[in-house]
Amino acid sequence: MNNSYLFTRLLLCSILLLLLNACHKPDTTDNNEYVVEKMYSYGELKNSNEYNADWQLVKSSAFVRINARTGYNSDVSFFYNNSGRLERTETISNGPPPSFTTEYTYNNQGQLITVKSIRKDGSLLSQEDYDYNGQTITRTHSVSTGDDYVVTYTVDERGNIVKAVTDNLSAGSNDYVEEWQNFDDKINMEGPVAGNVRSKNNPRRYLYYYNGRTANEYISGYTYNNAGYVTSRKDYRVFFNDINITKYELIPKR
Repeated sequence: MNNSYLFTRLLLCSILLLLLNACHKPDTTDNNEYVVEKMYSYGELKNSNEYNADWQLVKSSAFVRINARTGYNSDVSFFYNNSGRLERTETISNGPPPSFTTEYTYNNQGQLITVKSIRKDGSLLSQEDYDYNGQTITRTHSVSTGDDYVVTYTVDERGNIVKAVTDNLSAGSNDYVEEWQNFDDKINMEGPVAGNVRSKNNPRRYLYYYNGRTANEYISGYTYNNAGYVTSRKDYRVFFNDINITKYELIPKR
């Protein structure tokens, strides 16, 4: 093989590399805001959402799995007041709990303070009352059966919920503790929420304690679009040694 042939091959390879690099477009920043249209988990559709012209969520349809063979459908319609705050929801379900209406009340600062769920016959299904004190949010949940509990949330300086302690009032003791750790700096699509306070970012680690002992642990990894919204989440459930991938179909606000 002569030198002229080698030189020609090298020259052609160099030109090909230059062309490939020229055709590759670098990732560009996406300035759109996105909402979740559909969510898939364990390979099946779990949730689909509809929005109005102002990109407010107006309907959410979910499939709630009970076990490997059975589940039920739940449709929630959302209604807003003149200030754009959520005023009530109407849930139609073919499984527990039965169909009901939920009403939302806010204080002068726009913070959610009361959530009431009412059955079709007008009786109270449940009520939640919220109290805000610095980086602590307290949610008191009461039901007609008397199985009441209080959840105390701790919020960090970035606005992420990092801890939730549940006290069962009827039992008089701590039922369980939840912790969210190692948050990323991307936009949270789904995650810990207390009242109208939702974590700003996505946790990479979740711990669940029951009666002082670690009952479960999740390690999560995320993929994002160019605007910083999560398009998929991979959860490794440590104690059960299994992996679930949640996928999100997003649509831009335009």
